[in-house]
Amino acid sequence: MAAHDAYWGGRPPFDGIEYRIIPELSARVNGLLASELDIATDIPPDQFASIQKRADLEVVGGAVQNIRSLVFDQTDAILKDARVRRAMSLALDRKLIVQSLWEDRLPIPNRLPAAELRRRLHPRISLPCL
Repeated sequence: MAAHDAYWGGRPPFDGIEYRIIPELSARVNGLLASELDIATDIPPDQFASIQKRADLEVVGGAVQNIRSLVFDQTDAILKDARVRRAMSLALDRKLIVQSLWEDRLPIPNRLPAAELRRRLHPRISLPCL
């Protein structure tokens, strides 16, 4: 994509942008480390250390619009009981998960995302959380 000299907001500070889809994680990280890329997305936290060792690179960003959820098999004899499912959900140390997997870069969820999603999609319909 080339810069548009007549853009109403003024000429961009660069001549253009090359947008590439690089599905392989190692290729994205190696591209950054080799200075072949200026920006890469969807880098998991276990790769941050190698990037942060470089003074010319910075890890920025936070939560993205996706959903990670815990799904229970409600046909299981024990998991049929909503109290058991709720207890298992409450037993999760969400803060520890966010600290361990995402280096404290995400908000700590206070409920199951699927239940919240159902509430937002169907605000007038009462649906069970678990």
